[in-house]
Amino acid sequence: MSSDHSTADDAYTLIELLVVVVIMGVLVAIAVPIFLGQRRGAFEAQAQADLRTAANQMELSYREHGAYPTAADIVFITSPDVVLTIVEPGAAGSQVFCMTAVHNRIDGGIVVFSWDSDGGGQADGDVC
Repeated sequence: MSSDHSTADDAYTLIELLVVVVIMGVLVAIAVPIFLGQRRGAFEAQAQADLRTAANQMELSYREHGAYPTAADIVFITSPDVVLTIVEPGAAGSQVFCMTAVHNRIDGGIVVFSWDSDGGGQADGDVC
């Protein structure tokens, strides 16, 4: 028995390499949209959590002072890229409030979540 091996038997063929590249391409095509969806979901959850925290802060202020604070009376600490806006109360001593939260990394900041104290809490979209 001789130990002569042809070097052509030890290498991968072009077809085998192309099959591997195609399989990797399919896996990437499946994984990237899932990853981007998870990322968007995390940004949405972050904006909604900041909105709930701010709403709790507004309710606490109402319990302590008998009225909701205006935007000039209160400051919210939010996550990076989250912008909270108090739409109502427009005047001091108001009995209702409405706030919006926007995360700047979700579609350029056009997705809005709202909290309406008179309308039952959190809602998707701008209900203020």
